[in-house]
Amino acid sequence: MNLVARSSARYKAETLRVGFHIDGYFELAKWLWNDDRKVALIPNGNFCVTEDDRKCAVWPAWSKRNSCDKDLSEDNVMFAVRTTKKYHEERVPIIQRTWAKDAKHVIYFSETADAGVPTRVLNVTNVERGFCAKTFALLKEVAGDPVLMAYRWIVMVDDDTLLSVSRLMKMLVCYDSRELVAIGERYGYAVLHHYGYNYLTGGAGVALSNTLVKHIIDNGCSCGADDAPEDMLLGMCYSRLSIQVVNSFLFHQGRPVDYANDYLSHQQSVSFHKFNQIDPVEVYSKWLQVNPARHEEL
Repeated sequence: MNLVARSSARYKAETLRVGFHIDGYFELAKWLWNDDRKVALIPNGNFCVTEDDRKCAVWPAWSKRNSCDKDLSEDNVMFAVRTTKKYHEERVPIIQRTWAKDAKHVIYFSETADAGVPTRVLNVTNVERGFCAKTFALLKEVAGDPVLMAYRWIVMVDDDTLLSVSRLMKMLVCYDSRELVAIGERYGYAVLHHYGYNYLTGGAGVALSNTLVKHIIDNGCSCGADDAPEDMLLGMCYSRLSIQVVNSFLFHQGRPVDYANDYLSHQQSVSFHKFNQIDPVEVYSKWLQVNPARHEEL
């Protein structure tokens, strides 16, 4: 029996596991390896992630993806940074030194008023993990303010998320903000079961159309607890409202050191997440900062 047929039969016979689905390539490789015959992946240098005429049989045409012949005004995008008092002086200045320089409209949402940032205050209590209350308070703030709803796109990020604003703008122009659109890095929970759902990881950053923001609030999506994982609760909301999220491999929940260099080398990455054990300014400069003199295709 060939591998495809055997794998199909095994899949139908197995008890489907409940859990997270994060890295599809790894999970497939592990599942194949756990077959009785221990199917191993065979590396072959002729299958390439970047074009190299000397050895490649196949390679992806990355330059032709996500390239739309339109422009998106800076006035159509608002960047919403979720932060808290203890990071106003530690993390926010890093954002302001890096990607915020390229963004015309950045609002720092916090539970604490701070004119030095400055912040926009949300009436919530900060929690150490799971920013559900803060996220939904932010979305309600946007949906209830005509000035904020005038932005076509709301890009929600953490205060330790690094972005390439110009690359993100090139991506957003390919989508219609009048539709229900959510773009980011897709994970899944129990997706093999009827109650499972996809969600977009919060740390990598999520771009929401203003139409979707209003739709979420108008349809009563909310948190079960203040410290619930906001990205998963939003994923449950998308599923209930039959909204298909848009997955992009250019968003990253981790730091560059968390990925194989060859995997990142062919990308024009849009985001990375977490400042710990790295120099975030150096990471931004190496992986995300766009030289205006150099033309890039996303």
